[in-house]
Amino acid sequence: MGPLDYGFTYWPDKFRVSGKYQSTRFFSTGYYGFTLDVLKMSIKNLGMLQEKSIDQQMASDNYISNLAAASVTYGIKINGGDMIAAN
Repeated sequence: MGPLDYGFTYWPDKFRVSGKYQSTRFFSTGYYGFTLDVLKMSIKNLGMLQEKSIDQQMASDNYISNLAAASVTYGIKINGGDMIAAN
């Protein structure tokens, strides 16, 4: 295993801040990161991390939220019709 072979997830500002629950969860590996809107189950940001160590990644305040924007749409097909999930 190498120094970048790890993965973890966290809430960027704790789970509950000022009486409000956070909806965005951060995921990071040594190579890639993404943010997930847990209310919509949609990926908001996704990409390869430029920082080369966990210390460098954690020293940057927005190292995951600054990744490229992304989106996911969920839906099903019923009797030939598309039903797109909405929040």
